[in-house]
Amino acid sequence: MTEYPSPDLLPYDREDNPVYPLVEKALMLLSPDEPENPLSGIINPGDSVVIKPNFCTVANYPLPVTHPSVLVPIVDYAVKAGASKITLAEGPIDYRHGLLIFRRPYANIKDLVSFLRAKYPSVEISFKDTNFDRFRWIILGEHSELRRYKPEKLYRPGFKKVTEDVFYYARDVRGFSPEGYRIGCYAIAQTFLDCDCFISVPKLKTHEVTGITIALKNMMGLNRSWMGDVLRDRVKEFPREWEESLHTRDVPHFGILEGEIEDVLNSPQAARFLNFENDVLWRSLADLNKIVLYADGEGRLHPEPQRRLLIVVDGIVGGEGEGPTSVSPKASGVIVAGHDPVGVDGVCLRVMGWNPDVIRLVTNCSHVEDHPVGRMVSLEESLVGQEPDSEVFGGFYLPPRTYSDDVIAPYSVRG
Repeated sequence: MTEYPSPDLLPYDREDNPVYPLVEKALMLLSPDEPENPLSGIINPGDSVVIKPNFCTVANYPLPVTHPSVLVPIVDYAVKAGASKITLAEGPIDYRHGLLIFRRPYANIKDLVSFLRAKYPSVEISFKDTNFDRFRWIILGEHSELRRYKPEKLYRPGFKKVTEDVFYYARDVRGFSPEGYRIGCYAIAQTFLDCDCFISVPKLKTHEVTGITIALKNMMGLNRSWMGDVLRDRVKEFPREWEESLHTRDVPHFGILEGEIEDVLNSPQAARFLNFENDVLWRSLADLNKIVLYADGEGRLHPEPQRRLLIVVDGIVGGEGEGPTSVSPKASGVIVAGHDPVGVDGVCLRVMGWNPDVIRLVTNCSHVEDHPVGRMVSLEESLVGQEPDSEVFGGFYLPPRTYSDDVIAPYSVRG
């Protein structure tokens, strides 16, 4: 299956949605002991469930985003498992895109929710734009994978120091503000913290910095991407050159242990250092994956997971090349499901024809010991439903120009 149903077929019920049986089969293979409902093992009657797709942008739609037809079978089985509350939640990297992508002619998630409410009147089904959600500051401190860095050595996109980012002066649902960046500091939408079961539905695609943006990277959306609505009264307090990033996440993406960022940017090795040798963005993503697993509703980190996690990857038509937003279509016809974001990303990398061992996001997250987020195992150990020599693993995704074929794969299609 390498095409999505027409938007005219909304709400993408089983009879009109050729993607539906593929999602259904993936979930069944993942939960063979639950033949009646593959989600009954992770959703208990009365649970609150959050389903988070990747709706990053309207640019190049629908290539860079999770197609809404993938969400419908997940909702159906969540209802069947007894969920009392289901929230479809996402906040695009450019907060203004949320005003478009959630409506026609894009993802049209608002109409989809209306259909689902009519279908399941006894279940509280809603949509939340988490860029305008209540939020809670979570400061991991010594539990952060960024703890080896000093705050003044960390930068957000645009190469602005996070210590000069007004984002970190906003007040959360408690009225608390960190009053500036602190190590492992994230503004997490409350919707994500309040659920019993978190279902991540990322897109299979490339990313210019991390190489891929699939299961691990989808958690970047936990962090609000805009504070303008709660910072209006404070902006005049800050130096004129301080600002908030308006088109991406105010989360550390780059960093240096010694020297200045200008030295790095002017060096011949800058592209390598900032992209596939990047030592910072994977750490931010590891932190966010820790939060979704181990933080309770009040943002406190615990030794044991606080909610159940499922990942369902939309790989019907993946995205190759200049990801995350300017990808080209790559028809893979796959749905990948699992409970471990590291393992899921490892399998997806093999679908892409890439070597998982050299993608730092995946390999480094696999070795996180303080509140582990997942483990990489062999393809043979990972798979149910396909064999390692399946044609599913016979393709090759072109990497972004910031990467190179010899780094990510044992062969090259570019020469």
